[in-house]
Amino acid sequence: MQQKRAVLAGILCCMLLFGCAVSPEIATTQSPVPATPSPTVTATPSPSPTPTPTPTPEPTPYIGPPPDYVLQFADEFDAPEIDENIWGFEIGPWPYNKELENYRRENAWIKDGNLVIEARKEPAGNRDYTSARLTTLGKLDFTYGYLEVRAATPVARGTWSAIWLLPTDLRYGGYLRSGEIDVLERVGYDAKLVHATIHTEANNSVNDNPITASARLTRKDAGFHVYAMLWTESTIEISLDGINVLTYIRPADATSKTWPFDVPFHLILNLAVGGSWGGQKGIDDEAFPQQMLVDYVRLYTLPAEATPEE
Repeated sequence: MQQKRAVLAGILCCMLLFGCAVSPEIATTQSPVPATPSPTVTATPSPSPTPTPTPTPEPTPYIGPPPDYVLQFADEFDAPEIDENIWGFEIGPWPYNKELENYRRENAWIKDGNLVIEARKEPAGNRDYTSARLTTLGKLDFTYGYLEVRAATPVARGTWSAIWLLPTDLRYGGYLRSGEIDVLERVGYDAKLVHATIHTEANNSVNDNPITASARLTRKDAGFHVYAMLWTESTIEISLDGINVLTYIRPADATSKTWPFDVPFHLILNLAVGGSWGGQKGIDDEAFPQQMLVDYVRLYTLPAEATPEE
């Protein structure tokens, strides 16, 4: 037995010496393929979000007189008849602006708490339309104050609604040289806009350079709105539903050519038909009659100011 062990040991030694190995089960480790290094990813910083601009807040509407102003006059049109101690009527065709109506007393009345001014398609005199034009001339003339009128104006093509003021005495000359203040003008063919305009000798519609601004309404809006004017010694501000539309500041070097607004004016309410502006797109005769409604007229002044001349 010992002899067999010796022989086996010798054979094993020979195998080791000559590199002859018994094939055992070998766990093969796969040489790793050199890895291409992954590029270093630098995170691109997200751009800082552009801050959303804070929207300019809409001006808060304010309807009513400034502080310290007191009511001097009001017509709420609650009486059964138009008060002719306050309102006069211009009769006949208006000679300016190429208007097509004949103004008559019977085209205005009070109904349901509103003054009604109605334009009709009917012949009168040498005109094919009738309407009404009311004025406070010689009955309610005033210098400075806050005037407020709540009115509804028509949107039919060919209509031309107006709330405006003219000087009672033409102290600085004829038409426009003594000034004009248009608190509201609205033409039916472009009824989405209402216009405020100030005329002086230096700036007026005849010279095609009036001081004017517009405000936007919806196209079919024939409802009530509040039209107002604040007139002081140094400014005229016109607003729609409490939002400023136009401001005219008395120039530092003012003369009557740029500021004729230091004398009494009177108020006019009228509904014209056609004309150089209202008739630019023709007249929709099928839409008549048309009405302008006035809910109220109010005038406020400072206590220190003289009361309106009546």
